[in-house]
Amino acid sequence: MTYIIDRVRLNVNGEWKNTSLLVDREKILAVKPEFKQYRYMKMAANPFYMTPSYVFYTDGLPEIKSGDEYKNFFARNFLQKGCTFLIVGLRFTKISRLDEIVEQARKFLRKSPLDYTFALQVPAKNLSVPLVRKTKRLKIPALLIEFKDVVELERIPWGWVREALFPYNSPLIPLPADDAQADMLLAAWDMIVTEEKIPHVKQTLPEHKPVPFEVLKKTGIYPKKGYLHPGGELSYNLYWSKQHDTAGKEEDADHILQENNIVVTVHKGKLVRVLQKIFYREAFGEELLINRPAFFQ
Repeated sequence: MTYIIDRVRLNVNGEWKNTSLLVDREKILAVKPEFKQYRYMKMAANPFYMTPSYVFYTDGLPEIKSGDEYKNFFARNFLQKGCTFLIVGLRFTKISRLDEIVEQARKFLRKSPLDYTFALQVPAKNLSVPLVRKTKRLKIPALLIEFKDVVELERIPWGWVREALFPYNSPLIPLPADDAQADMLLAAWDMIVTEEKIPHVKQTLPEHKPVPFEVLKKTGIYPKKGYLHPGGELSYNLYWSKQHDTAGKEEDADHILQENNIVVTVHKGKLVRVLQKIFYREAFGEELLINRPAFFQ
């Protein structure tokens, strides 16, 4: 069925824009400020604020012993917070075991309600040409580099790594080990990888929080996920306006975008949350294979 989500306030890169969406089942056909001449059924959305459903990063996957525990892991940590897509961080001990580690993660996620992709967590001392080539073959769209000081970064053979990354060019994301020195380490990180012309992200990834738009673009997750656009999937959150009686006054994003203020979460055209009720869809999730990170950047 084709219908219009009419006059919702959509968050686009941190700005609220009055927007209408023409949709058909799980797909967005068009996005405009208004569809005046269309006679499709309209869903009045002006009392709401909208965001794309969120992309979260999670550091590894837990050991789970029961179906209820599995369901609660996804419902409480992700669906309850408006997340429908995961970047799953994977750790490894040997390059030869990477295929096995990725396959184990896929097996764990086979019954997941969320879509997903993977990132590999790599100690700086283990960042090597063979490892980069392996991750390219596995189409892993991000490498999270763990380091405790600047010396570890300076020891990396950046020229060889740069050549090995090309042409897939998975961005490198920093994971400084020392929280007390994090700002200094991140500044050094950005200076070094910029000088070496390495595709990278400046900041570390927050866990179980919306992944920044910059990371979505550089990893190639954008525009497939975390972005509402013509031709894209219908995955979004609706939030209540908390100032129903204040005409013409825009509300602060931090005031609106709170977990307990989510009214509806939709994933690929299907309801997965209404108020506090979760509609858990087992095995609804799919792996997103990214053929070229940052292609649309």
